[in-house]
Amino acid sequence: MIENISDLKNKGPLVEDICQLNFSYSLFQKLYRLNIEANEEANTIYTLFAGMPAYEISRIEVQDFLNFEINNYLLFDRYQEIVDTYKLYVRTIISSVAAKDVTDTSDPLLPEGNVHSKYLSDIDIFLIIRYFSSTDIEKLFDEHKKDGFINLNDKGMDYLETVIPNIIRSNFKTDFYDDLYWRLIAVGGYLQLNKDIFQKLLAVMPEKITNHSLIINKSSIYKFLNNVRSQKLVNKQESDSLYKILQTIINLDGKIEVENSEKLIYLLELLRNICYNLKL
Repeated sequence: MIENISDLKNKGPLVEDICQLNFSYSLFQKLYRLNIEANEEANTIYTLFAGMPAYEISRIEVQDFLNFEINNYLLFDRYQEIVDTYKLYVRTIISSVAAKDVTDTSDPLLPEGNVHSKYLSDIDIFLIIRYFSSTDIEKLFDEHKKDGFINLNDKGMDYLETVIPNIIRSNFKTDFYDDLYWRLIAVGGYLQLNKDIFQKLLAVMPEKITNHSLIINKSSIYKFLNNVRSQKLVNKQESDSLYKILQTIINLDGKIEVENSEKLIYLLELLRNICYNLKL
């Protein structure tokens, strides 16, 4: 793709930048600076904050770049410089949204507080499941511990409600789509979800669990189930799917290596506990 562009005659500055990936380097430097500013804003108490927060500027910059890539049919996924740029943005927004609210209301007329994102949006979820594996998603969120789940805005929730059925119902039954499913399970261990999203992901889990996928994703499954339970999304409607998952894992238990057994035990205990409570 880049090679074809480089053959164009009378190249303008934009095409020249694309050929040399200068635009990626420039955006990466800008996002790196904004990452530092966003962390400072999340750790500073302001009486009055003027201007646009750094995390929001980052989101706009990345959205513009992504729109440019899509609208011009430029597929940059095989270029590590581009992938690293998107990943830098994701780390910035995750760090911002996971920051705790710091407030000072000693003067009710001039309340003070820090500045950070309150939610993830559609572009954030899109980039996370596109550029991070299920295990990397866990590491990403675990680096920024947050009590409870991370909120989504309406666009973020709408995106999940749209993309999940598309991935599940895809006619292309390939490892790629299975991998996307497990990325959704991984991110679902940390996000605000709703009943519809939870049910759609849970319903196909018994058929998705194999010896290989269980070894890789047992921790993600545990966090996903624990998250939906804490959000009180689990009730007797899900009993059949949960029992199937429990039975599938029990049947595979003897095939799991010893070094993988501890987290598997925690997962089985959680499933048994959920299933038992559903009987009450």
